[in-house]
Amino acid sequence: MEGTSLRALCGAYKSSHFLRVLGKGSMFVVEEKDEKAHNGMPTVTLLDKRPLPEDPITFLEPSTDSMSDAEVDRVLAGTKSTIKALFRDYGSVGGSVGILRNGKHTFIEFGSQDPTTNEPVDRDTIYLISSMAKPFTALAVAMLVNDSKIDISLTSPVRNFLPELQGNDFLAHTGQPITIADLLDHQSDFLRCTNLWESPNGFIPWQDVAPLLSLFQTLPRNPKFRHPHNFRHARNYSNESYALLAEMVERLTGKPWTRFIRDRILRPLGLTSTVVSLTEPEHAERGQRGSSKIALSFAVPVSETLSRLSAAHGDAAAYDVVHPWVVNNLPQLTAQCVSPSQARHAAAGTLSSTPIGAAAGIMSSARDLLRFYELFMEVYNDAEKGRDRVQAATNGTGQPTDMDRIRQGMATLYGHIKDMMAADESRTYAAGWNTVNVPWDPKSATRWPGADGDNSRRIEKSTREMGQPSSAAAEAWHFLQQQHDPDTTAPTTQKETELALFHGGNMVGATSFCLLLPARQTAVVVLCNTRGFFVDAANLAGMLLSECLFRNLPSSPSDMAALCARAAATAAHLAASYVRDLQRYELALARDYHSLTVLDTGGDGEDYYAPCCGTFQLVPGVVARVAWTAADNGNCDTKTGGSHHQLTLALNGQAAWAYPLRLKTGCSPHHKSCTMTFAMPMGELVRAGVGGNNRLEARDFEVTFRNRTATAAGGLPTQFQGLVWVFDRSWLADPHSLEGVDLGAFTFRRLSPGSPAV
Repeated sequence: MEGTSLRALCGAYKSSHFLRVLGKGSMFVVEEKDEKAHNGMPTVTLLDKRPLPEDPITFLEPSTDSMSDAEVDRVLAGTKSTIKALFRDYGSVGGSVGILRNGKHTFIEFGSQDPTTNEPVDRDTIYLISSMAKPFTALAVAMLVNDSKIDISLTSPVRNFLPELQGNDFLAHTGQPITIADLLDHQSDFLRCTNLWESPNGFIPWQDVAPLLSLFQTLPRNPKFRHPHNFRHARNYSNESYALLAEMVERLTGKPWTRFIRDRILRPLGLTSTVVSLTEPEHAERGQRGSSKIALSFAVPVSETLSRLSAAHGDAAAYDVVHPWVVNNLPQLTAQCVSPSQARHAAAGTLSSTPIGAAAGIMSSARDLLRFYELFMEVYNDAEKGRDRVQAATNGTGQPTDMDRIRQGMATLYGHIKDMMAADESRTYAAGWNTVNVPWDPKSATRWPGADGDNSRRIEKSTREMGQPSSAAAEAWHFLQQQHDPDTTAPTTQKETELALFHGGNMVGATSFCLLLPARQTAVVVLCNTRGFFVDAANLAGMLLSECLFRNLPSSPSDMAALCARAAATAAHLAASYVRDLQRYELALARDYHSLTVLDTGGDGEDYYAPCCGTFQLVPGVVARVAWTAADNGNCDTKTGGSHHQLTLALNGQAAWAYPLRLKTGCSPHHKSCTMTFAMPMGELVRAGVGGNNRLEARDFEVTFRNRTATAAGGLPTQFQGLVWVFDRSWLADPHSLEGVDLGAFTFRRLSPGSPAV
């Protein structure tokens, strides 16, 4: 195809830098290469081809954005060294970057899939995209909404499809039932149950939705939503909401949600490197030469950095001490492989077949994601211009094709996003996407645009700690925001805003980021096979590229250089903030808690902590086992388990996922109640790939043993009958939020020996 005359290919044409030609059954993306070649006719290069429904040859209008191919290349050239430094300096092993601009896909890669073999990553390398799975799940739901054979709409109450929740006040918090749209938009009043399925090595144990349904039938309401306005306008990010959506897809279609997404979305779009589950032969094939391979997963150790900081400054944890030390002394960070990784676990079909997988268990490549986002943005622009590309009548059946259904689903999502933003432009999440109008006003109450995961938490925390967004630390995060006069709250420039959609993903051994500017048909995606605890390099690199593309910075190399310098300064701030918080966390953990061993006895040879041991159940399917060893089944038998020196708590009853318990200072198992934490030193957590800012409060993981029984016959030790864990962090943020709350809703009750832990 290369070198073919555009006029010879499709006759008369409309001049523009990029033209998209929809031929029978295929889409060709063509690029004008030379106006004078072939007797004055421009030559074209076939850049991409994928199945589409039959459609006459159509030309898309050129983007209103005038950035050329050469300018896009200059953006990559001008930022490459900065992005490479972000990956290298903060320990990321490999990353794939993709840019979509006016139909052209451009890629750059850094590092390797596996440093032991030095096998490089590329545009088809498969990464765990974590929470970037949510737009796929949202699309599956929207496709069902448009299915005339299924009675469902975005306003349908959730309880219509999950009758287990019928009549539960939990679903009628404001006098109105929670709807499908509420789940898509993270506007439910579900308590966040994420800690219940996190584990030290990253495995997610729940294989069905039953435990979640049990929890939602019994948990109290989230106090954040006491006022009806908050229910409809606040953001209560919940992976569990997407697990419920996956369950609804399964019940409505009669097939696993993974199969629906594979058959109805991935295959019609030709996304061959996007994985929701793999059979054993498919998994083996991924290891063959020439196939799209799954990158290994890595985590960045923290122990050496903390040791060096302590040697230099003792227990000092003030930001003004830590920041210059990090800038001048942060050592070269070498990531370590996480095994078993969640990425490998997902690819084997175990993680991604669970309901929680619909929130975080999909894997993909930079090339596939750009294809997905390209169509998504085309549908947006079609809707904005009143075009309808659905060709239901052309396939001879009068029924929509798979591609028609995908387009209809995307149009439904965009319509919902548009409606939500029109009703409240400060809306921060809708239909599977973080939403924001850019340029963003930093004086507003909305989230920092593009900032996600650990980066977002650190920036927002520093803003709260150090003052307004104009403070030195917060000002480092400059991307996609308006500028303000220093003496007023008014922006120095008034610009017309446009919609931006973005999402990040953070899980064991992987980080990911994407940002879409639909009106400009522009997208950035960055995938990384490392959980970068010091800095989420994928997020920061993606924000840097997005800002350059948004502002057309190739026209000002000095501005692009300044922005790269700002990105490097932001990274230093993020790393210093993390190291400072790590130091505080480690000091508090050592000061307020101490480890438990079998050597801790009451002086009479009896096991001092036997009253704590046993199996406790919160609701059917959600259990906690407290034991000295993995083999004693919660009996705390020191005679058979004496070689193991740590009391542990295993969530969901899985001994292999046990956390060590630490006793709170001043507590004793001889008291009427006994408080411990299963928070761990961050060096131990990071070794398994788990950690980050959402783990840096030991009190979030405190459990309290309550309700002691009388001494049993035969002099056996007394036992605690309940274990209380208020696992939702929003309750812990405000000490008064627990006033009047029935802690029975958070009490794991002891199961008698021999009872099935179900």
